[in-house]
Amino acid sequence: MTSFDIARVSTWNRYSERGIFLGLGVGVVLGLAPVAFGTSLVLAVGCLALATALCVVSYPVPGLVRLTVLIVGAVTGVAVLGGPDGGAGGELVSWFMGFWVGLTILVSLLSRRDRRRRLATAAGAPPVDHDPRKGTDVGTLATWRDARHEYEAAEPDPEVVLDAVRRLDSVHHVYVSVYRGAGRLDVLGDQEGYVVQQTDSRLSPAWDFHVVVDPASLPRGASGEQVELGYPGHRVDRARVVGLAAAETAVRTWITHGIRDRGLSWYRLTMRDAHPQPAQLRRTD
Repeated sequence: MTSFDIARVSTWNRYSERGIFLGLGVGVVLGLAPVAFGTSLVLAVGCLALATALCVVSYPVPGLVRLTVLIVGAVTGVAVLGGPDGGAGGELVSWFMGFWVGLTILVSLLSRRDRRRRLATAAGAPPVDHDPRKGTDVGTLATWRDARHEYEAAEPDPEVVLDAVRRLDSVHHVYVSVYRGAGRLDVLGDQEGYVVQQTDSRLSPAWDFHVVVDPASLPRGASGEQVELGYPGHRVDRARVVGLAAAETAVRTWITHGIRDRGLSWYRLTMRDAHPQPAQLRRTD
């Protein structure tokens, strides 16, 4: 198991190289497009390059200063290019596309920096540095967090993950997620009850999940009493709230065999069912 400090502010995200190059390509093409409508090539390239450079050189400065510099720079550029001595719409297009290109580069740089900082705080087992987002197959990877740390365990011992499930409290310990192949299983809740949800494809819609249900509540489907559980404001049907034993069984079988435990009662959510996967977890897909 590896722990990481939770950053107070982070832009950490992992962008595909294809997405970055696509963003850069679109920005450059649109930034130079005004040349086809009569704008000087020199002015178009100059505006594009200047705005891009302004974003990139702001990388080392603190966040609030960086934001101020970019806002002042953007407004100044608009005032100069669009004022009495400017007035050329083509240059403005190139200017804004320069910010598009520059911000694409800047966000990528900040993301890489924050990822390095996160890895530098790793304690325990060596970090595997797997990112399960965008449906990436990361083998079997368990993740959870508390008020100060994030945790991950690659190819985990089931008992390590079950211990994390037992410590859920809907306050600081809100969730335990176990990624396996293209699927995932999540547990939310506290000692009052747990919600267990599973999908075989993390790229499926937010409502396309199987949930463990109380067999006595099956005739009610998902239209019974609503209770708040897990993240603040996240409400679920009471039929989906089960005991610790059921949650542990679902987790153990998923880690060991990669399937939904056949001894439990599972209900597949549909578009008509309210309260799908919490948005906070959806962002980790």
